[in-house]
Amino acid sequence: MLHPFASVAKEWEERLREKSMHCSHLSRSNLRVRGRTESCPIDGPPPAIIRTCTHILDSGVFCHAPARHGRRYCRHHVELGIRRWRMARARRRMRLRIPPLDDMIAVQLARARVRYGLAAGRISPADARLFFFALRMAADNLRFLEQQECWCEEELELSRLGVPNGP
Repeated sequence: MLHPFASVAKEWEERLREKSMHCSHLSRSNLRVRGRTESCPIDGPPPAIIRTCTHILDSGVFCHAPARHGRRYCRHHVELGIRRWRMARARRRMRLRIPPLDDMIAVQLARARVRYGLAAGRISPADARLFFFALRMAADNLRFLEQQECWCEEELELSRLGVPNGP
């Protein structure tokens, strides 16, 4: 007496044989179904697909090291990107520290800091021009205020002496 599933097992064996004969002339790379590679059941498991680093080296070729899980780059180039990002953030923080422009010495110090920042590449030449323009205006205002203080002191002195001011 035959087992109840014997006919089903024979049917599956026949299907498997037909499929293996049908797929024997095809390789894994050219058998595509719905955008993904399918392999024949006899061929075994499909090869492991390992993503590689997409960083382009100085020589113009890809890195080809295994990429980190869920990333486009290998461990080294992920850390390189993080290091570059941190350096850029630090550079943004280290802009220029301009002192309060209370006197001419502070204006001269600010001009020196702008020159150093321009030389170090912390600020662009256009920003440096704007800084120098603003510092020139501040210096002119401070000179005017100093002259005004002198005029006020002269007027006070003249009024103490009893000299009438104005015509």
